[in-house]
Formats: sequence, structure tokens, C-alpha cells
Amino acid sequence: MKTLRLPYPPSTNALYATVRGHRVKSAQGRAYAAEAGMLARMAFPEPLAGRLEVGITVSPKRGIGMDLDNACKCCLDSLTGICWRDDSQVWRLTIERAAPVKGGALVVSIREYEEMP
Repeated sequence: MKTLRLPYPPSTNALYATVRGHRVKSAQGRAYAAEAGMLARMAFPEPLAGRLEVGITVSPKRGIGMDLDNACKCCLDSLTGICWRDDSQVWRLTIERAAPVKGGALVVSIREYEEMP
């Protein structure tokens, strides 16, 4: 299993912007993807193959009003092509909330998927 500590991502609502009638990744989304990608490349010189299990522990910036799944979309998209080839390889995804930390953070654990008996 490999574990990454990533910065807290921007809101899903802030990931895309409309420019001249086209949806494009926003500056916030591109900046997050670049930072998460740089951190992930240190642990993953090549994307993993096969079915994977991904666990995400979300430490929000503050303790109230946070939607767990909102924190994951940007993270998962940013790791595609670096930690795995395609996000269809993620066979099991678990998300849990942890205590708030200053600035927020995500801890992402990635391992080969093992089918439960």
C-alpha cells in the first residue's frame, strides 16, 4: 500500500469555468492538479495496473458544513494518469472524515484490490 498526503482540494463547484461558451478546468483546478500530481509522482513513477482500492481520509479546514464527496472528485481526477491509468480501475473507494486541520488535508491510500470472500 502507498499513502499520499495531499492538500485540501477546491470545491467541485470551483473546478471548472466557462470560457467563451466552453467548460474548462479553472485556474484553481489546474493549480491543485499540478500540486497533487507533483506529490503523487514521487510515490508513483508509473501508473498502477489492475483493480485498485482507494481510501481517502478527509481532514476538513473546519468542522462544519463539509460535504465528504465534494472533497474527492478533484483528488481522484488529479491522480488519474499518475497513480492509475484510468479511474475505472478504482474498484473500491472508501471515504472517511477526520478531525479538522489548519488548511485541510487529504490522506489517500492506494493498494491492489482484494475481493472479499
